[in-house]
Amino acid sequence: MSTVCELDYRGLPPEIHCPVCGSEITGTLDIPCEHLLFSYVYEVGEFSQVPERINNEYGDKIDELEHSEIEDPPEKLVNTIDKDSVLCLTVTTTGISCGPVSSTYSVAFDFDPPEK
Repeated sequence: MSTVCELDYRGLPPEIHCPVCGSEITGTLDIPCEHLLFSYVYEVGEFSQVPERINNEYGDKIDELEHSEIEDPPEKLVNTIDKDSVLCLTVTTTGISCGPVSSTYSVAFDFDPPEK
């Protein structure tokens, strides 16, 4: 079973780095390391930074989740992947700018990716 951790953060969104190899994940559209499974921005409603191997195996599920009104698409996807080595971090940032603002994004990692 995959693990999902929800983090609340006040202020600017924190930089997220891969917990396995230290590669920076946020701030790039590239796939910076083999441990990254995907990122997802709730306000956009799309998965990004999806490696080819994940898209090949779970592309239909990703499309289904992106085009549905289902709650917590990242959690549903990591549960579909169903590996003990998967961790999904969901970060919600809050702050004030001409009124209250917030955003939520998820990043998932595989601590034991398949060998190339």
